[in-house]
Amino acid sequence: MYKLVTDYLDEAAMLYPNKIAFLDTDRSVTFAELRKEAILLSKIITEKIRQRHMDESHINTGGGGVGNLAQIPVAIYMKDSVETVISMFGVSYSGHFYSVINIENTSEYEKLNDLADIIKSDNLPNITTNNEII
Repeated sequence: MYKLVTDYLDEAAMLYPNKIAFLDTDRSVTFAELRKEAILLSKIITEKIRQRHMDESHINTGGGGVGNLAQIPVAIYMKDSVETVISMFGVSYSGHFYSVINIENTSEYEKLNDLADIIKSDNLPNITTNNEII
């Protein structure tokens, strides 16, 4: 039986709600908190995508995505942190897919600059800072 990565988080949040899931130098998050914040972010992502992509080219007649929207790529521009993990799960819960671009690694950032230009030119959503979607 196939499982989504969000299924594993759902299960961990149910079995170990108060156990630390991830931590960085600034904060930690339990499995229950991670799930709650990711689901909240997924709702924001879904609404932003619905607002930006109402034309017929983004409608999907078969599965994928939330509702009837096709799966949309979401770029996550952040340093490695708890917020990055929340963002990854938030995008996953929304039914879309992501690419993480670590803003602290300048060589990686420069290599992916063209990708960022494409994403911006297509008006695709991206998460640029802690829970800020533009």
